[in-house]
Amino acid sequence: MFLSLIIPVYNVERYIDKTLKSILSQNAFPFTYEVIVVNDGTPDHSMEIVERYRYNFDNLTIINQENQGLSCARNSGLKIAKGDYVWFIDSDDSIPQDAFESLFPYLTRYRHEVLAFDITKIEEETGKKLTEKIFLKPKYYHLYNTSHNGTELNKKIHTGIVQRFIFCKSFLSRCHLTFTPGIIHEDIDFIVRILLHANSILPIAKPCYNYLLRSTGSIMSSLNIKSCTDRLKIIKLWNKIESEEHLSKMQKAVIEDNIFNICYGLFISSPRNASSYEQFLRQNRNYIIRRGLTAALYSIFSYFSLGKVAKTSYLLINLLKK
Repeated sequence: MFLSLIIPVYNVERYIDKTLKSILSQNAFPFTYEVIVVNDGTPDHSMEIVERYRYNFDNLTIINQENQGLSCARNSGLKIAKGDYVWFIDSDDSIPQDAFESLFPYLTRYRHEVLAFDITKIEEETGKKLTEKIFLKPKYYHLYNTSHNGTELNKKIHTGIVQRFIFCKSFLSRCHLTFTPGIIHEDIDFIVRILLHANSILPIAKPCYNYLLRSTGSIMSSLNIKSCTDRLKIIKLWNKIESEEHLSKMQKAVIEDNIFNICYGLFISSPRNASSYEQFLRQNRNYIIRRGLTAALYSIFSYFSLGKVAKTSYLLINLLKK
């Protein structure tokens, strides 16, 4: 088996048909692939749609489990994946018609541990499309189509969407890389650990994934306390890696830079519940200041320079008061 596509399913009856159709209609010859659908205890009719496909495609496997969350669903699919490579697909997204034809030459020509590629973001309400490059800035575009060590790509590539990467399964197994159960922002945590371990990442200058921006909104745009506490959990997980593993200077820089990014996100996002957010800042004040002081100061400076004095005061008061 050459490629395993892993699709967790939960409350996606409006989207799953398009997702499966976009995959199962691909021209994959002469390569073999499998589709692993993980039913994460979905209460809607999503699995009835999936079952219809299983009658016509013998390369579609279904795993049924009680609801355990996205990370556990992905890990369940990874455990039984037979492919040399694995690709995690969300059940409300799709892949372009020529995705396999575009990716297979890169997958077969070299044995890279990770492939990374551009994506197309699609607004659900308007249908507007925007291509998002894997690299953060145009000055890095010359790095396309050449292999890189993971640490070399730190601060150069987007790390928030795992679906824009394909992974060599033996690499994941060798480095014991799985998704951390029970947390939001699991993609960021997973990709950062990929950057720490990968010796060969190949960025591809072509959109190979359609990422749906759903009208219900993003968890990243508005904070809840679960989001806040999970970000701190991720930082503590990375701190543990720093203390227990023999990391190079560049690997430590990957962790420190991403701790900054997470802390900065904590400070600039708008909390849904201001009183709970204030309590969270007070309860974790010492830890946040110790691990994210630079990010706190940077966010305060950003708000002040934009004339947002009220927001600046809000951050200062809640970080400094006991």
